[in-house]
Amino acid sequence: MKKLVMGLSVIALTASACWAWEPSLGAYGSYWDPKDGKSTWGGGVKLELPVVAPVLVEVRGTYFDDVFGNRVHNEELRLRDIPVEAGLAVDIAPVEKVHLLVGGGASYHYLHSDLGEVKDEWGWYGAASVQVMFTERLGIFGEGIYRGIEGNVDHLRNDIDFTRTSESLRLDGWGANAGLIVKL
Repeated sequence: MKKLVMGLSVIALTASACWAWEPSLGAYGSYWDPKDGKSTWGGGVKLELPVVAPVLVEVRGTYFDDVFGNRVHNEELRLRDIPVEAGLAVDIAPVEKVHLLVGGGASYHYLHSDLGEVKDEWGWYGAASVQVMFTERLGIFGEGIYRGIEGNVDHLRNDIDFTRTSESLRLDGWGANAGLIVKL
């Protein structure tokens, strides 16, 4: 929880420092289907900062409660993931009410497991989105996203020979985000 509050504080401080750049703030529902995990739902927020037209800096944070719900050594392993992502996006079709963006960047995944030990991991993402503005300031957006991340869960108990083992995880996978966007 402390890490989530710290990440959201960085987003808030960045937003206040860049107020003159006419940033956009979005809130969204999210779906993600990682390779070694199970499909999961979550939610998040994002901040878009225009740098030089048509380039934007994006910062986002998403919360997924149960990314990995598989059985490992006869126990259910639940994995929580909070990816905090930062990257660049390019508005490839800047029309008055509709914007098509493509971009990508780096991600840092705050991981927590109820079994064993898991370390936070670095990853990457690529995204394509469409924004439709209803007014000058309010609109909706939808995006497809691919996240790349690998990790390990260490010190798992093996009930067969009572040893400690490690389980590698590939959490690469497609996802989708949809929500509201507000130009500040």
